[in-house]
Order: sequence, then C-alpha cells, then structure tokens
Amino acid sequence: MVATKTKSKSRKTVSSNGRKSVSSNGRKAVSTNGRKPAKKKRPATTRKPRRPKYQLLPPLSPEEYAALRADIAARGIQVPVDVDDNGAILDGHSRTQIAEELGIKHYPIRVVSGLTEQQKRHHVLTSNLNRRHLSRKQKREIVAQELKRSPSITDNWLAELTGVDHKTVGALRRRLVANREIPNLTRFKARNGKVYRARSIIAQTAIDAKRAQEALRELNGEAPNKPLTLRRAEELVRRQRWVPRGKLLKRPSLNGITLHHCDFRDLKVRRGGVKLIFTDPPYQQRHLSLWDDLGKFAKRVLAADGLLVAYSGIEYLPTVMNSLGKHLRYQWTHALIFDGDRSVHFQMNVANSWRPLLIYAKKKAKFPICFRDVFFNNKREKEYHEYQQNLSAASHYIDVLTKRTNLICDPFGGSFTTAVAAAQLGRKFVGCDIDERCVAMGYERLAEVAAKRKAKAKKRKTR
Repeated sequence: MVATKTKSKSRKTVSSNGRKSVSSNGRKAVSTNGRKPAKKKRPATTRKPRRPKYQLLPPLSPEEYAALRADIAARGIQVPVDVDDNGAILDGHSRTQIAEELGIKHYPIRVVSGLTEQQKRHHVLTSNLNRRHLSRKQKREIVAQELKRSPSITDNWLAELTGVDHKTVGALRRRLVANREIPNLTRFKARNGKVYRARSIIAQTAIDAKRAQEALRELNGEAPNKPLTLRRAEELVRRQRWVPRGKLLKRPSLNGITLHHCDFRDLKVRRGGVKLIFTDPPYQQRHLSLWDDLGKFAKRVLAADGLLVAYSGIEYLPTVMNSLGKHLRYQWTHALIFDGDRSVHFQMNVANSWRPLLIYAKKKAKFPICFRDVFFNNKREKEYHEYQQNLSAASHYIDVLTKRTNLICDPFGGSFTTAVAAAQLGRKFVGCDIDERCVAMGYERLAEVAAKRKAKAKKRKTR
C-alpha cells in the first residue's frame, strides 16, 4: 500500500468590487481591497521607555527615589537641574520627574553652553558621581560603557571622571580588547591640563531657562567661559546686536557732549574745569585701588567749588572713604533707597535695600541749596548695562548741584546715564569708558536725546 499526500487547494472568490480574496489554511491572507492587513500595534503599556540621552548612570533605587521625593516635597529642589542650550537635561532627571509628579513648576535650572558631546558626558559623570553612592559593580559598568564609546581616552583621565582607580580602568580595557568589544589602540587622547569652565546661566523658572538658552545660542561663543546671570547674558546680547566689534556709531550733534574710549586716568580734561563728577565706580575688592586714583583725578579736574558724588558699595565702605579722603574733603553721605530688597549679601545674611552716595569736595562748604539726603529709587533700569543706575537719580543731583553752563564729568561711563541726564538738562559733559561698546551705547542713547530735542523744536515752529 502506497501512502499518498494530498494538498488542500485554496479557494478563490471574487468580491463585489471585482478584486480577489484568497483564504487558505495557515497561509497569507489578502484583504478584499488588495492591501495587506495592518500589523497590530504594540500596546503603549508594553513599550520600553526610551532612556534619556544623557542619563548615563543607573536609576535611583526605590528607597533612594522615595527619600529624594520626600526631601523635595519638604524643601523644594535645592540643586539646579543642568540642561544644555537645546534644553536637553544633563543632570537632574530624577529631580525633574519628581517635580512633575508633585506639580512643582518653578525650580532652579542651570543652562550650560559651549560643551562638545564628549564634554557633556564628562560633565554628567563628574556631577553625578560626586553625589551618588554607587556600588563597585555599577562604577565598573559605567567605565566599560565609556570605554566602548571613547576607546582612545586614557586610563587616568577616565579614572578621574568616574571615581575609580586607573588600574581598574586598565583591567576593564584589557577584558574588552580580549572580547573584541573595543580596538587595541597604541595611541590615546590625554587631558591637556587646561581647565575650561562651561558657560552657564542659572534660571529660577522654565521661562527664564528658555531665555537663557536663547541668549547663549545668540552669543554663539562670545559669552565668557564662566557662570553668568541671565541679566548679564541678555545685556551682552543687546550689546552684540547694537554695533559690530571695533566700530562706533555715528556721533549725535549735541553741543558740549563728548565721550571718549579710554581709561579715566588718561582722560584729558582742563584742570579745575569740572563742576560735578557724578559717577559709579566698580565696587569689587579687586577694584579698590581705583578709588585712590579717582581721588587724584577729582582733585586735579574739579573747580574750587566742585563736588564729587560717587555711588559706593557697603562692604568696603571704610576703605573707599579712606582712599578718597587722602585727596578730598568729606562733605556728606546720601542714601539711595530701593523699592524692595535689591540684593542679598549671603556672607553677612543681609538683604540690602539702599546704596550710599558719597559726596566729597576740594574744600568743605555749604551745598548750593538745602535738599534732602535721601532719594527714593523706585524704578529699576538695566536696559543698557548690567550696572546701569537710575536716570532720575542722576538728573536730580545734576539739577540741584549745577547750572546750565557747568561741565559734568563721569570717568566710569558704563551706559552713560550721567551723559544722558546732562544732555537733557542742557549741561556740558565729558566722560569715558574702557569698553568701546559702552561708548557706542552712550552715543546711541545720546542720539535718541538729540532726536527728541529736534522733534520738540520742530513742533514749536509749527505752532
């Protein structure tokens, strides 16, 4: 008896639209419209979540995550979340996730710019390994992961980044070479010995973080390699937009107003020709020597009845007054009162709400008129410069202490607010700054004053 094999023939049917539909036992089926049936999508709950690009370390254990969550719920996020200039999180994945769970919208964010991909990974490693308590096995896994990504890195450099011994890195390298997971190299890329601080801005809200990202992108390498405030970064952007490097704007036609690009010690002013020096020198400790030079400058250029009115910080006030007192006579101290707390001195735990205005003269004498020694500075003005002072304060003191024919001087021009106030009040002015772009900004502000004056004159003629 011979056994025979029989094939089951598929049946062909014609649908109402004229297309063939084939059905068979266990064979492919074609739908009535001629298309292959769509594949079933994998349920979203079964999909493996995508690991963030810069999350190089293993996730926190449930106990560690719960402890961090409880701390953030009680005190908020204390350590800023690091993001690059594109908004990708470098350090702080768990903190960000917990903030979303707790509904925390505002927390500190540090925008880090100017790093290559390798430097970003190194930044992540050094930032996390200083805080995380990883097991020996976890550290070895991180070392192996970095060796696979950058085989040319030296053992010592990688050991420093990951917090392990260089012998451990060498042993792992030999194992990976033996398993042919990385090439056996003879040349390696060592650290060059130079330390570069990343360009970074700490923002307190998500909106400020976006502003920081935009500012760093627009600066495009022009930002200094150090941490910046958001205000300083945006001020650098404005300055970069205004003028090309090395080129000043066209000087406005304002009689008696002169700006110079130079050090104030080189500023040529007629001896005894200045009625009022109204200025805002730097307050930092490294600039304290400038106050002695300012006293010498004021003694040389001030008229016999001239006055020096200078903003000053409070921390080094005795040193400042001692430097000025070597050359001039102390007159009075006025207080510039701020609307609310403007700055906090963390070392002394003081919220600063006022700033001294020191007044010195060649000889002690009465002021031209009786006026209060307090001025309320309600409006904050930082549009043109990080250290810009209020225009109304400059206008007040120039108006009270000088006449229309007098010469005003500001040896630390900055945003040249003093020049603008002098121009508006019809005074003569001479000033300088060591930053060419500040001089250009000063000319731009003066051009606006000239345009407004011209428009007023034209309006009067039409009446």
